Amino acid sequence: MARAIKQTFHDENLQFKGGESSKEATQRVLAVVYEEVDNLNEISLLVTHGNLMSLLLRHFDASFGFQEWSNLSNPDLYRIDLFPAKGVMKRIWSQRE
Repeated sequence: MARAIKQTFHDENLQFKGGESSKEATQRVLAVVYEEVDNLNEISLLVTHGNLMSLLLRHFDASFGFQEWSNLSNPDLYRIDLFPAKGVMKRIWSQRE
């Protein structure tokens, strides 16, 4: 399974049967994030699984890749500040810490 996930970090258009590509999933999660912004929610908490979270984090930090995904803990917590900078992210808690 990890091998297949690793492939999706190298090819965002890769789509396995019955699934969606990383590009499609990223667009889906970004729609949720920006819907929260449009609703003027200053602080929001989004809960998701590690694969989708890694796509969101990668959107804001292109250096977030397969290795970072494999180092996620369960649970894990990241903060993404959209204002004033666009998408400043920081890991603020990890099961491993």
